[in-house]
Amino acid sequence: MYRTGVARCSKELAYVLDWKKMTSVEYRKETSLTLSIREAAELLNVNPRLVSQECKAGTIPSICIGRRRLILRVPFMQMLTAALGA
Repeated sequence: MYRTGVARCSKELAYVLDWKKMTSVEYRKETSLTLSIREAAELLNVNPRLVSQECKAGTIPSICIGRRRLILRVPFMQMLTAALGA
């Protein structure tokens, strides 16, 4: 957890220093607390249907708001870090 906190702080600092180079859409995507099914699938390099199935099965931490399913960014990244053994 300490490592991710340090990485997150340094990453945020880099964005503050380069804020003029980022568009508002890029900034919103990077600072969002959630990921879409499509964004998570791109990170994992898998089909979005697989991500959706794993969310429904409870393997990937997600919440459902109306008909939309959102993946919680921090627990998702922690899950990936634990799976990689880092």
